[in-house]
Amino acid sequence: LATTWTKPPVTEAQGGQRFSGIISAYTPAKNYGFIKCEETFNLYGKDVFLSSQEIGPFAVGSSVTFRVVENMLGKPQARDLEQGL
Repeated sequence: LATTWTKPPVTEAQGGQRFSGIISAYTPAKNYGFIKCEETFNLYGKDVFLSSQEIGPFAVGSSVTFRVVENMLGKPQARDLEQGL
């Protein structure tokens, strides 16, 4: 009996508010990284997960703005990255 994987549900967090941060880590071989942002760290107690689908042209050290969605475990994930200031 085969099971079909479905993408876990995500929930828009903080009313679609944009946050500013710095990409602190990204490992291409693992297809993920993290964004350091003091404001989201104060809300979630951890850095924001960054997937390979969201990183776009940015790299470690890039200043970015982003929205946050929460995965089904309530952990923050970055969406809609844009160039930061």
